[in-house]
Amino acid sequence: MSDPTRATLDALNDTDVHLHRVCKARDATDRVGPRHFLHAGPPIALADIPGPMRGGIIAGLLLEREAGSVAEAEAIIDHGEVSISPCHDANAVGAMAGIITPNTPVVVAETAEGLRTFSPLNEGIDGAMRYGSYDEVTLTRLRWLGDVLAPALDEAVAYSEPLDLVALE
Repeated sequence: MSDPTRATLDALNDTDVHLHRVCKARDATDRVGPRHFLHAGPPIALADIPGPMRGGIIAGLLLEREAGSVAEAEAIIDHGEVSISPCHDANAVGAMAGIITPNTPVVVAETAEGLRTFSPLNEGIDGAMRYGSYDEVTLTRLRWLGDVLAPALDEAVAYSEPLDLVALE
C-alpha cells in the first residue's frame, strides 16, 4: 500500500467522530432554503436531472409547502424557480436521488476538532424521498420524522454519553 493511501486510512481510523445531534437541515446548515435544496451527487443542471431526482425535488417542494400539488411543484421545476447544489458543497452527504430541504430531518456528526457533517435520517424501506417518492404516505412520514422523531432523538443524544460513530459496526 502506498504511503498516501496508508496515511488516509490511518487518518480515518484515528479520527474521533461522535453523534452530535438530530435536527432539521435548516438547523445544521445555512445552505438550504425554501426553494434551494441540496442533492446527492456532482453538480447538475436542473434541466438534466433524472426522474428520481425530479421526484425528490417534487417531494421537497411539497414538504416545504412551496407547492400545494404535484402539478404546481412540476411547474416550479419547469420554470427554474428552484435551485439545487451538491450536498458536498455544504459538508453533507446525500443518498441516491435524495434531496435535502430545510425541513429534512438529518443526523449531524462531529469530529473532536469540531468539524461537522450531516446526512438525512433514514426514511425507512417504503416510499422515500431518496427514491423519488412524493406520495402522501411518504410526506406524512417525513413530517413525522422531522417533527416528532428527530426532536426525541436529539434530546436522547443530548442526555447520553458521546456515541462514537467510528466504533459502530
